[in-house]
Amino acid sequence: MNRLNEPDALDGLGVRERAIVLVLMDGGLRASDTIRLALDPVTTGSDGAPYLRYWNHKRRREAVVPISDRAVDAIAAQAAWVHEHFPGCGWLFPRVNANGRGQQPASYGPVYDTLRRWAKVLDLRDERGQSLSLAPHAFRHTYATGLVNNDVDLFSVQSLLDHDSPQMTWRYARLSKESLRRKWEQGQQRINIRGETVPLDIDGELSDAAWAKEQIARSKQSLPNGWCGLPLQQTCPHPNACLTCPAFLTDATFLEQHREQLTRTEQLIAHGQANGNDRLVEINQATRVNLIAIIQRAEQLGKTRREDTDAAA
Repeated sequence: MNRLNEPDALDGLGVRERAIVLVLMDGGLRASDTIRLALDPVTTGSDGAPYLRYWNHKRRREAVVPISDRAVDAIAAQAAWVHEHFPGCGWLFPRVNANGRGQQPASYGPVYDTLRRWAKVLDLRDERGQSLSLAPHAFRHTYATGLVNNDVDLFSVQSLLDHDSPQMTWRYARLSKESLRRKWEQGQQRINIRGETVPLDIDGELSDAAWAKEQIARSKQSLPNGWCGLPLQQTCPHPNACLTCPAFLTDATFLEQHREQLTRTEQLIAHGQANGNDRLVEINQATRVNLIAIIQRAEQLGKTRREDTDAAA
């Protein structure tokens, strides 16, 4: 999905294909609802933002979802094409053949054909180097889990997906969390102030509780360069002393922040040495030692991950 969102990913698509893809990606619609969009499905809210109006065939009712500007532009281009080739047609995606007056919408075929061609043009491959195919519902799944991962409440996610019940929405939340957990279990890349990797208990009886604590720490106790490993119930006795605290945890995603802080710390040490301020040197020396250890381990983990990726490819 990251590759599909790169700036040049849509360059090889035609007008019709681009509109189909962006409705799937940015609207989270099912293929069946996408292909039966009315010719003019975009409306503007009182907030000035664009919304996509569509017929939810499962619930047999009209639904509305916010839509991106790039999708609006693609829809407008497709609508212009329809006006030119099928005057009087009421469908955004009419059937191209044997549909002289444009009264019939397209079938599911163009959606699958579009995604198949797009995957081939982009040469999408998995971690084993095998060619990947794209399924329409994968975009809806990504849309839903993206909302969950960005802390959108489940009631709002249910509304955006126009689900009958919260149970279906919860399925996406559960799959998202399971995916994140699997990713974390494979990496095991938490680093403490001594530059040591700290494994998460993923196999024992504390597995679920340990994972829940990890998620809470990351979302509720985040720091500019890591997160606090203390339980929420415990008050920090030494605020603003994280890089000398045994409860401090970080990973390779904060590597640049640690490098910048090391530069600033070494500048402070040099300033203290030049001015005979032994206390300033002493305070920052422990931080410097820990930063060097953290950076070395983070770089090592990053190198190992790249080597594993290259080997898999």
